[in-house]
Order: sequence, then C-alpha cells, then structure tokens
Amino acid sequence: DLSDENLIRFVRNRKYDISRAIETTRNIKKFYQKHEDLVCGLDGNSFNLIDQFHGIRIVKGMDKTQDGKTILMVTSAKIVPMITDEFKKKNPKALLRNIIWIMDRISRDPDCQVNGIICMLSCNGMGFFDLLSVATVLSIEDRKIALKHMSTLGIRMKGLFAFEAPLVLKGIFAIIKPFLSAKLSSRINLLGSDYASVIPPLIGEEGFKQCPSAFGGEGGEDIAFDPEMKVKCSDINFVWDP
Repeated sequence: DLSDENLIRFVRNRKYDISRAIETTRNIKKFYQKHEDLVCGLDGNSFNLIDQFHGIRIVKGMDKTQDGKTILMVTSAKIVPMITDEFKKKNPKALLRNIIWIMDRISRDPDCQVNGIICMLSCNGMGFFDLLSVATVLSIEDRKIALKHMSTLGIRMKGLFAFEAPLVLKGIFAIIKPFLSAKLSSRINLLGSDYASVIPPLIGEEGFKQCPSAFGGEGGEDIAFDPEMKVKCSDINFVWDP
C-alpha cells in the first residue's frame, strides 16, 4: 500500500525522520509477507468477533490524558468467558489477529501517530486458571509476534499498566522480556490494585472518575468506545494485500 495515508503514518510515527520512515515501510512489508497467513482476509470482522464481549475499548478525551494520548483499555475478565473449546476450534488465532488488526487501526490514527497511546489492562476478577485459558489461545510465540508487529509499526506506546497482575502474568513477562527493546521493557508496569495512585497522574482526576469500575473508577461496568476509532476498527471493506 503506497497511498499517502499509509506512508504518512510512518513519517509521523517516526517523528518525521524520513530515513526511519522508509525503513519502517520496508520492515512492515516484510512482516506482512512473512505472516501472510495471519493477515490474509483480515478486516473488521475480526474486531467485531471480540468486541461483542466489550473487553477492549479505545478512548479519547479523558481529561485529554494531560497531553493528548489515546487510552487502550483491556478488561481481561470480559474476554475470558468467550474462550470456550468451541470458540478456539472455530477461531484458532482470533486474539492474535484481533491484536494485529487493532494495532494497524491505531497506527493509522493521527492522534495516536503524534501523541502515542497508553495501554491499561485490568486483571480484576481473573484467577490462575482464567489466565491459563487465555494462554492457550495466545501463546508465548503469538505474544512475540504481536509485540514485533507493534514495534515494527512504530506505534508510540507511552506505557502499559497491568493492574492486579497475577504471578503467571509476571512469569510470562519474564520470558518475553529478553525479546523487547530496553525502552519498551521500561514502559511495562505490572502493578497491584492501587488504581487511585497510578491512573490520575496519567489521565487526570476527571478521567479517572470516568473509568469503569474494573479500573477503580465511577463509570460503571463499561465506557464508550471512541466513535471514530470504532468505525476504523469495524471496517469490513478493508482489503489487506501483503
């Protein structure tokens, strides 16, 4: 895809460094060719399959996150119920494909290109066997692919905050840490349940109040998906040509 829209995202993601933007264009092309089986036929249907459980939200305007960053919220306890044996049989790579799709959508958003994103993961209500269930769908190798894709796109991940992270998640992080850049590794935070001391400095007091209860806020069980990002993520007419 040599369209202006596609190429300018790499220029912005790479802080207007043209040589790095050209290198990114080459590398992402190689990535998609190498993993053609994952991206072939990928479109908004992959997102819609996961979105019905309301476990992933992309949010903007939460007190402008102090400096304009977009928030990617993942509520693990809402995703786990979908991972039945029947679901895994019908959709063997559903979570990985969904992650690749969402990261591509994020990388095409001007706000994300310029200001970056913050990812907040809540493991509230997740037990050991719940996380094992997720692990059977998203293997360590799949996690490496997802992280490689994100870094290749040049997405400005300003921080990943995993709350109430159980020991099994910390163990998984220890395994994949050697494959991460020092910068990305330093931005991954495995935390307890002290939402009130971590989130307000990121998105302000008003933003924290809007957060769903799973993140310690007063926003109830869910929060609205950003309308423009919802349209991008739901796009079923996108044609992926590795």
